[in-house]
Amino acid sequence: MVALWVKHRLNQSYGTYEEYLLQDPFISGKTAMSIDGNSLIAMIKEAQTVLGDKAVKNWDVVTMPVDPQNPNVTDTTSVDQILAIDAQSPNVEAAWTFLQYVNGDEFARVSSKRNSGSFPVRTSYIADEENHNLQAFYVLAPVEETVFKDYGEMPNEIFGEIMNAISAELSEAELGNRTVAEAMNRIQDRGQLLLDGKGERPEESAE
Repeated sequence: MVALWVKHRLNQSYGTYEEYLLQDPFISGKTAMSIDGNSLIAMIKEAQTVLGDKAVKNWDVVTMPVDPQNPNVTDTTSVDQILAIDAQSPNVEAAWTFLQYVNGDEFARVSSKRNSGSFPVRTSYIADEENHNLQAFYVLAPVEETVFKDYGEMPNEIFGEIMNAISAELSEAELGNRTVAEAMNRIQDRGQLLLDGKGERPEESAE
């Protein structure tokens, strides 16, 4: 059986902050695993403070599932910022000094004290009092060919329509109006029609 939960559902309202935290089934202990980013760690810690025993207690981190043919790479990891020096810059030496600082040990130590939502390249200052396996975020290398590589070729209006189609189909699956497999097939069909310039909605599947 496949269970589907759509995070941050549109038009979802919560009476209290506690209800908002508990809507995540991993935090509330209703699911055994969650595929998420490092922001979930901060959310778990916040929930433990606010919710006490209602929040998940024993948890840890592993890598994302990998392709057996390429077990050392993943398309779920990306580099947040890349800094470079313009070849025509009149201040190359000053720029190089700055790059050395932001990629150095001192900057890593200072920036580790704030939660930016990303992990630094240097791992020596990543602190976790409960010794969770945060190294899992560093084990796999970013794959060069990702699902995002051709996004620049897609017109903005088409991208928006495809994302709307994905949201609509997943909402239907969440409500139980179709299976996850049916929703995925319809997303594929609707997306292809949009890319082909037709934009029609596929015929409703026979119940």
